[in-house]
Amino acid sequence: MPPILLHHSSVPAAVDAAPLGRWMALLPGDKGAGVLRLHDASARAASLLGIALLCDCAAAAGLAPPPAGALRFPQGGKPAWPSGPDFSISHAAGHVACAIAPAGVQVGLDIEPAGAAERAGLRRFATSVERAAFLAAGLTLTDLWTAKEAVAKAAGAGIAGVAEVSVTAATARFRGGEYVLARPDLVPGLHCTVAMSTAVPVVTRAVAPGLLLG
Repeated sequence: MPPILLHHSSVPAAVDAAPLGRWMALLPGDKGAGVLRLHDASARAASLLGIALLCDCAAAAGLAPPPAGALRFPQGGKPAWPSGPDFSISHAAGHVACAIAPAGVQVGLDIEPAGAAERAGLRRFATSVERAAFLAAGLTLTDLWTAKEAVAKAAGAGIAGVAEVSVTAATARFRGGEYVLARPDLVPGLHCTVAMSTAVPVVTRAVAPGLLLG
């Protein structure tokens, strides 16, 4: 089976209007309007960089990019590419990543800066058994949080489902579904978890933002 492709990039300090408009055209009207309402220029760039990475992943998989306006972003649900691959986008700490899965595989992706879960006091989302298992495996509470979030995203449940996700260091369960976890190294200081419904390799690629948004 083909691998999950995970491409990632840093968020540039500034982006020209022309490339932003090109990626904006791929979004449905309500999503595009939401991006335009973001006051922070870097937040707007991060949102559109995720779409650019999705197209970059698609090209690497030999797929045509989604047509204009085809992507779907349901409220509280999982973004979708009708007739396209399952995908997941995450951004944090000035970095954006996108993963696309082969046909028949669900994928969820979460990235967080080191120490994020510890600082946010997210212990209430994990049992003492889960915390002990991750610590015994040399992992952190941030690794645990990214695992739960990635699984919820893979299942299409969003943040509301995180508390229901049960994890070990390598696997997870959520509402009767089973998932395999992978933790590819992207950049120092960034924790990443990929949750997948079927165990397949994860192939990563760092992409310069200028190649995507230039």
